[in-house]
Amino acid sequence: MNKRLSIICHLIPGLRINRRKSSRRPSDNFHRLFGRACCLLYAFMLFCTLSVAASEPLSDRHFAATGTGGAVSCGHPLAAAAAIKVLQSGGNAVDAAVAAGFMLGVVDFSNSGIGGDGFALVCTPAGRVSAFDGSTRWPGLKKQASPASFIGLPTVPEMLLKMLRLYGKKSAPEVMAPAVYTCIKGFRASAYLEKVVEKKLLNTSHPLTTSFLAPHGYPLRAGQLFYQPRLARTLMRMASDNGESFYRGSDAEQTIADMQKRGALYQLQDLARYRSQMVMPLRYDYGEFSIYGCPPPSCSLVTIKLALQLLAPGHNLFPRSGNDLLGVARLGQRFISTKYDSLSACLKTPAKFDEFVRKYQPSEAANLSKVADSNTTHLCVWDKNGMAVSITLTLGNHFGTGELAPGGFFYNNGLRNYTSQVAAYPDDYPADAGPVSSKSPVIVTRKGRPWLAIGGAGADRIIFNTALALARLLNGHTPASCITAPRFYLDYRDRLTLEWQPESRLADEARQLVENTEIKAGCDDFFGLVSIIRNENGSLSTAADHRRDGSCAVLP
Repeated sequence: MNKRLSIICHLIPGLRINRRKSSRRPSDNFHRLFGRACCLLYAFMLFCTLSVAASEPLSDRHFAATGTGGAVSCGHPLAAAAAIKVLQSGGNAVDAAVAAGFMLGVVDFSNSGIGGDGFALVCTPAGRVSAFDGSTRWPGLKKQASPASFIGLPTVPEMLLKMLRLYGKKSAPEVMAPAVYTCIKGFRASAYLEKVVEKKLLNTSHPLTTSFLAPHGYPLRAGQLFYQPRLARTLMRMASDNGESFYRGSDAEQTIADMQKRGALYQLQDLARYRSQMVMPLRYDYGEFSIYGCPPPSCSLVTIKLALQLLAPGHNLFPRSGNDLLGVARLGQRFISTKYDSLSACLKTPAKFDEFVRKYQPSEAANLSKVADSNTTHLCVWDKNGMAVSITLTLGNHFGTGELAPGGFFYNNGLRNYTSQVAAYPDDYPADAGPVSSKSPVIVTRKGRPWLAIGGAGADRIIFNTALALARLLNGHTPASCITAPRFYLDYRDRLTLEWQPESRLADEARQLVENTEIKAGCDDFFGLVSIIRNENGSLSTAADHRRDGSCAVLP
């Protein structure tokens, strides 16, 4: 206990007494010592919070579970454990989701973090849905033809803390304690993290990133303990003042100065003025179900529309032949390509998207410059009272821009999404709107009550994977069967990618139909992650992805 308290004390700035700077005026010394005593008291209180609220987090992975007291499905077992502990201590779904969100920034930091952005949905037990747009913004809300840096504004903390203030029951220190505790105590790197770290180190020239990902002079290995004291310090200040230090205080000044050194044009006022937006959620009805998503620039619209089209007659949701598979894949290709070309024109009028899909014509020349947003993470949480949350968070690429901020987090590369590489933007696209993003959180109510929370990670595969899983669920299939089914994806270049499976017949048939076909290893990072929680008369069925570090947990 004394060792951990010592670590925390050293993380709190201003605790060390420098005698040379001591004032001759007793009143000055008194105030200085009083301030330090307050810091020490805060450190002790936080340590107690960490010891009680975080304890020893569970790290076992679970891929399917059923319970009635609450549920979580997300991208890492420690994030699932953090959410469950918050639910156990009386928190609601938003409290638990915020805890999981901050924890994912600690243990799944290649895909998300406090330097990222995101979208979220909250559904009350009565079926009322709220949507949050936490997308990044241009510096000074002024468009740039070719930005010198793709660093995007870090928006995740503001969005998560706003959700907590509006819907949560617990304080920021309570829900952030597990994340801080894990930064200090360390966590064991997974095989997945080892792989993405290896790849990143081959493509980075940033010394801070290299020393961070190779702390012993070689790439971080699975099973090694990984500590993040700088991130712990940032999170502790953020928890103590609800983000004031991060957006308007000393942390903000340090972050902006570092961004500017790296070519970004952000000013301190960009951070200080940033506010995530509560927006009107989209709603589409399908029989007794109402499907909700975040409006553009999120891609919930594309995901929901694709799911509804997949439910039309003529589509086999679990393909049994090469023709079945290709029919479903080509439909996904059509919707996702339309997203590239036309979603930005639907910002104020989402209904126009249907027309764009109908009129879509493949154009090889127009597709040559397209790239997909690379990596994200997703989490779903449900509490015993029926509140549900669905959140998608991202840094853009793995590790974002690959540049480590002074506060111990990676910057997102969200400004890249404003370029023609990612989407076609009309001249009148608002300067204060976020860029087009594949992030697609979805919540479904049944007869007005929360029934399903779902979302995914993995660039444009988010749209296809989530839409196919959503269609399957609406068609009566189980969450586990939707996730375990082998995945496939047809991109805009007509390249078909299949996930390895023991039975090769389907792949052999597909190869005969599509010349450019590739089979990737089972559970390859390319196929992303899907998280699902479904409520059937109070019984919560949750499923997590066996790909990446997916895991789920429930309370009985």
